[in-house]
Amino acid sequence: MPKTILPPECYTQDKWLEFEHKHIFKKLWLLACLTQQLRNENDFATCDLAGVPIFLQNLEGKIKAFRNSCPHKGMPIQTELCGNRKALCPYHGWSFDCNGKVRGIPNAGLYQFSSEEKESLGLEEYPVAILGNFIFINFEKDPPHIEDQFNASLIRILKDASNHFSSEISYTTFECDYNWKLNFENVTDFNHIKFVHPKSFAPLIDFAKDGAYSETFKNTSKIFDEKFSTGEEIRQSSPRVSTKDISFWGRAPLPYKERWYSKFLDACDIGGHFACHIFPNVNFGSIHGENFFLQQFNPITPGRFLYRSWVFTSKTRDAKSLPHLLWGIHHAEKRVIDEDRVLLAKLQKSLSSGERVGYVGNHEHPLISIGKWYMEKYNDSLEIPH
Repeated sequence: MPKTILPPECYTQDKWLEFEHKHIFKKLWLLACLTQQLRNENDFATCDLAGVPIFLQNLEGKIKAFRNSCPHKGMPIQTELCGNRKALCPYHGWSFDCNGKVRGIPNAGLYQFSSEEKESLGLEEYPVAILGNFIFINFEKDPPHIEDQFNASLIRILKDASNHFSSEISYTTFECDYNWKLNFENVTDFNHIKFVHPKSFAPLIDFAKDGAYSETFKNTSKIFDEKFSTGEEIRQSSPRVSTKDISFWGRAPLPYKERWYSKFLDACDIGGHFACHIFPNVNFGSIHGENFFLQQFNPITPGRFLYRSWVFTSKTRDAKSLPHLLWGIHHAEKRVIDEDRVLLAKLQKSLSSGERVGYVGNHEHPLISIGKWYMEKYNDSLEIPH
């Protein structure tokens, strides 16, 4: 018997987005950026997570995360997506140390702050956790260990894959006109590939006659050993779904064809395509371990979100060719994304009609568990006094 996923109003109504910000995004560890973006002293990256402006920066060799808002007037400390610049407010020149404390105030006599007042001024700091090259932040003052959110095999994949990343990345952002959850559901759905991407992505994949991935491929991976070859399934036996159960991964065979750039790269997963679906809003994976993709879906309104897209390669023996290669890979990646965007924007309009839709088959069992976890959190939130 097919099961419903979530009520259509959770994709269209403000109250559901408010619930998500308060009880999901501000409780869980969220991807913020990659260590490749913060290699050098004063390298920074900015983003908005759960509606909060954030900047992360390499300060005295440590990765720190702060609210991107000066305590004086609320001006963003860093105004670009990424770059290299001291933690310095561009409006009135206030500077901050590695702990977010005020280091200097030009023309300090004008403000007439007492020493106690100056000591209280500072940037709001957030906890940081790093898994391989993946940098996560949490809004809780005393957050749970990140190992309590992700299962051991997913953590191992993130760390092991990071060992093969090149130092350069291509990064861009753009907005999409549909709910962020539709995109997370879409990237977990292999069955749409043949129909939505018949010329771009589908030709790369070896499908069996019943529409599933073929199970036959030679394991030549440097990331996955034999027990990882076919991925893992979400546990569904417990009465309540664990947070560890809603981030998952899978690996499928992908016939290998050497490309012009293959000779420059140290491929780490030849013959395979894997994807890690990191709840609440991240998709990470690779094709043959030659090129990697990382995607994040940050809600703006119920019907709009910011798509963050990174691409990078495995370690390369020809750094001169890397910028051209990254441009080409990102261009191909964006083509696939745009094919999804057209259909999902139409799906969003359909959901706005209020029709109760959303049935899933057995092959979509992860969405059943995610939907169950989501509704448990929502129902729990109704019992909390406001």
